[in-house]
Amino acid sequence: MKIYYDMSVSYRHEPGEWCPHLAYDIYTLCCFRTPFLYECDGEILEGNTGDLLLTEPDRVIYHGPRPDAKEGTVNSYIRFGPADEVTAWLEKYPLPLNRAFSVGQDNFLGPFVEAIFEESAAAEAGNGDMIHCALLRMLIEMHRAYNRAVAPDWVKRIQAVRNAVHGRPGQNWSLGRMADLSGYSVSRFSALYRELCGVSPVQDVIDARIHRAKNLLLHSGMNVSEVACCCGFCSVSHFSKLFRKAVGLSPSQYVKMKKGGAAGGSVRGGNGG
Repeated sequence: MKIYYDMSVSYRHEPGEWCPHLAYDIYTLCCFRTPFLYECDGEILEGNTGDLLLTEPDRVIYHGPRPDAKEGTVNSYIRFGPADEVTAWLEKYPLPLNRAFSVGQDNFLGPFVEAIFEESAAAEAGNGDMIHCALLRMLIEMHRAYNRAVAPDWVKRIQAVRNAVHGRPGQNWSLGRMADLSGYSVSRFSALYRELCGVSPVQDVIDARIHRAKNLLLHSGMNVSEVACCCGFCSVSHFSKLFRKAVGLSPSQYVKMKKGGAAGGSVRGGNGG
């Protein structure tokens, strides 16, 4: 990807100045550090501190201060292309175009611009690829943050519970505890969880524990009993039963298969078979 270095962190415009944002054949992304106005398709629209404005190639959008502003507009920006590659990214990670939007962060763009500046100044092997990756990560993080910002309240609540479960699957995640954490009744929580995640909350807890168990079996040096306890299973036999159902192998067989049979002895305590 060709990177354009006319990017800046916290660029300050003169008081009362409207930026003549000309048409470019690449994308332009601005993050505003002050309230602002912008013009699009003949309409004057308001934007707030922290808002982002992603402009399509060949679009002319002006921006400037609000009438009561005592200072000029402050924004970070980056222009990047080629347009066809960025367009392909945005088809996969869609974002609003030519309209200001919020991702819930006042200075979202700043760290990404600074990272690209540092990488471009380093002039080391793989420099272009690293910048390419930084731009893609910027769009993905923006897409995620935007989806979180605009999600309905119930989605945010359920996602918060799911993040807690997957972050600490070994804890005692009873259905009642998860429902209490969400603020919904057990029946309402279960229905919303299944709607959002496509799986029941109880099954999702099991899936999260099995996922962690697979990593621990291969990389921690723990025996089957220790892994079962660490992942929140009440007994080794219960763990082995659920593991075999999910994976198709016992914990010991799984380790032997993944390590080519050479690491079977590392799973101490054959009671997990």
